[in-house]
Amino acid sequence: MLLRYAMGSAIRRLRLAKGLTLREISQASAISLPYLSEIERGRKEPSSEIVQTVCVVLGITLRQLMRETDVELVAAERAAHLAPVLDLTPRHDDVSIGSIADRLHAERMPVQRMSRAVRRAADTQLLVA
Repeated sequence: MLLRYAMGSAIRRLRLAKGLTLREISQASAISLPYLSEIERGRKEPSSEIVQTVCVVLGITLRQLMRETDVELVAAERAAHLAPVLDLTPRHDDVSIGSIADRLHAERMPVQRMSRAVRRAADTQLLVA
C-alpha cells in the first residue's frame, strides 16, 4: 500500500469520527474540496504544509495522524497476507525466455525480429503457465 492511500484513509476516518464533512474541512482550511477528496482517496500526495493544515482543522497533531496512518498500513499488510497470491512462475523448465533470446542471438536474427519472437515466446509462456 502506498503511503498516500494510508494517509488519505486515516484522514477520512478521523474526519468522519469528528462528524465533519469535506466541505467543512475545505472551508476551514482554505483547501479546495476536490483536492481534499482526492487526498482522502489516495489520488493525490499532499505536501507537508497541507497535511499540517488538515491536522489543525481536525484538531489533531501530526503525530496522531501518523499513528492513524500506521494503523491503516498494518491493516493493509494483514489483508495482503490473507489475499490469494497469483503465481506467475513458468511451469515448463525446458523453455525460458532467456534461452530463446540466446538461441535467436546465436542465429544472428535481426534485433527487431528477435524482440518480436521473444515477446511471442513470453506471451506463450504466460498462457501455458
